[in-house]
Amino acid sequence: MNTFAMPQPADTEYQFKGKTVSIPMKYIITAAYLYMVVPIVIFFMTWLRWYVSIPTTVIFLFGGWHLLKDIFKNFNACLLIPIRELIVTGFIILVWVYTTTIFFYQTWDQHYRNALFRDMCDYVWPVVYEQTGNALVYYLMQWIVPALFGKLAGFTVANLALWLWNSLGIILAFLCINAIIRPRKNIHVWIILLVLIAWGGINEFGYMWIDILGQGGYGMGSGFGWPDMYYGYGYQYTPNDALLAWVYNQTIAPWVGVALFLLCRKADHYAFLGLCILPYGPIPFIGIVVFLVVDFFSKMGDCKKLKLLKKALSIPNVCASISIFPVFLLFFRANISAQHIGFYPVPDPFGIKHIIFLCVFYFWEFGVYCFIIRKDYKQSILFYTLIISLIIIPHIQLGYGRDFGMRASIPSLFILMILVMYYLIKHERLSVAVILLTVCLTLSGLGTVKDWAYKIKSIRANNWSPVVADDIGTFSNKQMGSFDWSENFLVPNYQETAFFKYIAK
Repeated sequence: MNTFAMPQPADTEYQFKGKTVSIPMKYIITAAYLYMVVPIVIFFMTWLRWYVSIPTTVIFLFGGWHLLKDIFKNFNACLLIPIRELIVTGFIILVWVYTTTIFFYQTWDQHYRNALFRDMCDYVWPVVYEQTGNALVYYLMQWIVPALFGKLAGFTVANLALWLWNSLGIILAFLCINAIIRPRKNIHVWIILLVLIAWGGINEFGYMWIDILGQGGYGMGSGFGWPDMYYGYGYQYTPNDALLAWVYNQTIAPWVGVALFLLCRKADHYAFLGLCILPYGPIPFIGIVVFLVVDFFSKMGDCKKLKLLKKALSIPNVCASISIFPVFLLFFRANISAQHIGFYPVPDPFGIKHIIFLCVFYFWEFGVYCFIIRKDYKQSILFYTLIISLIIIPHIQLGYGRDFGMRASIPSLFILMILVMYYLIKHERLSVAVILLTVCLTLSGLGTVKDWAYKIKSIRANNWSPVVADDIGTFSNKQMGSFDWSENFLVPNYQETAFFKYIAK
């Protein structure tokens, strides 16, 4: 077990049909980092007092500049991709993201996110509600850039900007995945896109199993919440399409970060990379830190410990550690939900019924994929790390709900998805393994298609108008406890928290 890396692309000639474009990988990596960095810099400059924001921003950008210098020095390869596929896949991603917007169909969680987003457009930053004595603290980064457009031109324009901003992030993640896998044929690009959209557990079988047991009804929708029906266990690993529909703010930047980790695996970048994900969600951040730490220690056999320590203490890593980390540690600690850590509670002891359920859950959510591709990755620590993490993650609780299991799993499941993509592209000839993977991905994609069908059905029932989740409106007239999950967003007595007392404007 001496490798943590993705298998290298097969050394075969490109067989693309039609015109192609060569994109330097250093430009893709730079754009991906800027996507995460720009909102953080804006946050520093608009939410912090000037004598904190200026040095913090300078330190952070100094580290980023050194990181990009290293990338431009060491990454000279290019991604060759057909122009037609690049344009069409970009358009499809735009349409995919559109299905999750205020202009098409919104899931229940967006009642809260619309209120948060509207308040970010309407209120001075940091967002403080003087009339109620509360402040807004949440994972805000994905809305920072679109909210600036909202301040200038209103909420509708802000949502247009959000649609384009979310689409840009997924396009960058898609390009990074292509740079990792290095497709050789047009069909390879389509495989990457289709798996990206269809990816998830085999929830159709879990859904049907629960229905057979008399615990729930099989119907329209992806059914990724089928474990909820089984005596309320509440475990969940979320498909990609559902992640975009429910928690795009905690999903897109971590996807970009995970792809960067696989594309540019350098210990002297790890703290900078990981801490760029932290502001977008501390739970996905924990999920990727596991891989960064394991990879770091796996390198000890390849180089002297002193040299490895020097890499860990690189300028980018140190700069991110003394800028991003303390600011967002104080910011998130102001939220009382972040202060509850423990084991995820279940309604019964770990008896035989529970163990059987867990085995079924593990198998259909990730185990079947791991079993099929295991031979290609049996020497990869990466592979075993994601398996162990996906076994442990559901049993940890951060906050008062089950969010840790659903969101800390995002990096692991995304890495597994990329391994599956590579396996399908590498093994072009029809085999039992390829057929099984195709069947599994088809069943997973069926859940996504059923979700889209449910959205269209709901829009039709709404006189062909968008289904908008916007009942809360604003948090400005709300108090703690006046609506569900209020502790996730509002901070009472905010003046007493270290963030607002010492460093916020």
